[in-house]
Amino acid sequence: MKLIIYPDVDIWEFVLSGLRSRTDVKLFPLNQNSNLFQKVSRKYGSTLPLPVHFVIGSHLRKAIKHLRPGDAVIIAEYTEPALISAVTKIIPEGVVRYVWLWNHKGDNRIFAYNLQTIHKCHFQVVSYDELDADRYGFKWHAQFFNIKPYQRLASSPNNTLLYDFLFIGYAKNRVEEIESIYATLSSYVCKFITVRTASDYIPYNRYLEMALQARCIVEIVHTGDPSCTLRPLEAMTIHRKLLTNNLAVRNYTFYRSQNIFILGQDNLSLLSDFLHSPFELLPSDIVDSYDVNSWVEVFQ
Repeated sequence: MKLIIYPDVDIWEFVLSGLRSRTDVKLFPLNQNSNLFQKVSRKYGSTLPLPVHFVIGSHLRKAIKHLRPGDAVIIAEYTEPALISAVTKIIPEGVVRYVWLWNHKGDNRIFAYNLQTIHKCHFQVVSYDELDADRYGFKWHAQFFNIKPYQRLASSPNNTLLYDFLFIGYAKNRVEEIESIYATLSSYVCKFITVRTASDYIPYNRYLEMALQARCIVEIVHTGDPSCTLRPLEAMTIHRKLLTNNLAVRNYTFYRSQNIFILGQDNLSLLSDFLHSPFELLPSDIVDSYDVNSWVEVFQ
């Protein structure tokens, strides 16, 4: 059995829904099963020896205690010492422990402090981010996606192409890059949405609807970041082209020049030809290797 404790947000619900039919996986959205006091304790009680019931609810405590030797608990994204310590106090002997990181940490001082408890409590850390993996000695695993149920969307007769290029993403520290790429694509029909505040947020199911209306999805990463976002996997799944500024995308098995145009490497004069050429289907073994069902097998 693999118990996955994860954030209650739409992207996690979407991706992990690909595991719901499995009998060897139990999905546990943390905040849905926590009261306000427990949420506050996890956030601010990192230096206090809190009782377990102050930190996690009864349903999660029961699920953890029912694990058996050889099972695994995977805490997705949460790194708070209070949560890590509480799980450690009640987890049965012989259950392997993991933290999965789906966000770049870099030299974040709070994370570095949390990492002391993660290591002390014998959790292994797995990250999608190659820079973090190198920096901290984490195990690295490529991005993953809920691929199988959504491949059929690519050929739906309800898809109407409205845009040549679509970008939706947080502003972060890349506004200049976003604006520069938008200007480069000025002769095309583009839909760029830069999320700056909570009111700008696009629900993930709405984003996917818009992606199906575009010929090409745009990925914009920070310069020098070798890790890809979800955008290449979304494009691969729904058979859409990808435009990216990430030169490292060439290192991934899903890379095909027919499907992926790399800014800074490929000839801009050929962009229109690229955009209107057919999508090259990938072998099923490559596609399946990026599915959530392959990802979960890492945690043994």
